Amino acid sequence: MRPEALTRRTLLALGLAPLGVQGADCPPAARLGPGLCDANGDLQADAPADPRQWIDPDPLVMADVPTSDMTARAARAEPFRQHLERQLQRRVSYFIARDYADLITAFHAQRVHLLNVHTGSVEQEVVCGGYVPIAQPIEPDGELAGYRMEIVVPADSPLRRVEDLKARTLTLVDERSASGYKLPRALLEREFRMRAGREYQVNFSGRHDNSIMGVANGLYEAAAVGSAVRTDLLRQKLLDPDSLRVIYTSPLLPHSPWGVSHRLHPQLVEQLRKALVAYDGPDHVLQSGSRFRAADYRRDWGFMRELNRSVGEQPSCR
Repeated sequence: MRPEALTRRTLLALGLAPLGVQGADCPPAARLGPGLCDANGDLQADAPADPRQWIDPDPLVMADVPTSDMTARAARAEPFRQHLERQLQRRVSYFIARDYADLITAFHAQRVHLLNVHTGSVEQEVVCGGYVPIAQPIEPDGELAGYRMEIVVPADSPLRRVEDLKARTLTLVDERSASGYKLPRALLEREFRMRAGREYQVNFSGRHDNSIMGVANGLYEAAAVGSAVRTDLLRQKLLDPDSLRVIYTSPLLPHSPWGVSHRLHPQLVEQLRKALVAYDGPDHVLQSGSRFRAADYRRDWGFMRELNRSVGEQPSCR
């Protein structure tokens, strides 16, 4: 069934969420970014009221957050891609992004339809980009899956405690990263009274694996990274476990959700959500989980929204 064939009455009959309102019809308190409205109060953009604005792509294009070897990444994701094709009964292709900015640009241009984004930029994309999380990675016991921020130093470094970073340089990933930017800044200030640019200096590596390998090879004094990336490098035998030390580990951060544009055909969104929840492996195929439950953005991402406020960040829609 094509988008124009689904009216509000048809959607309700299918058990799908009613359509939202947009533009001038959106109450001021429900407005998100430009042209985005949250009339039902779930903190996410509603689908356009006009079905002509929905997109129903064939092939559907999926993408991961970029890593150092995206060709290998695409090969590892092949079982997941095939699962989606079987469940959706339509073609699914894998988009290889040059970097994170390339991924987000492709999403905003509707050239990528199903993706995960940096944990630290989920709120920004929800509020300003119309990103709608639909499936959240979980552990085998059903609990929210996640990772932790680690501060790592070279194995032979004299740095033993977070306080030893005073007057040193901490390498961060980029300003959109949760474990590689937001969390270290917030926790170092809150727990250790150490502020970036005052008690310690910062530089940027661009990616978690760059930070980890830079520390392992003695190029950086210390780095804040996601534990899952370090674990993955160890599992692939790309990192010598004796080349660095962990001097700090944070509370749990949720893994990136899989999400879509608010403009994606509502029936296809429901099909995708069911397909993701039905996925049962194999393990280590995806960066962001091997098992999923339906996402609840208000609940699942409450801690990250609080963290953003603790570092003085509000979504900025430019």
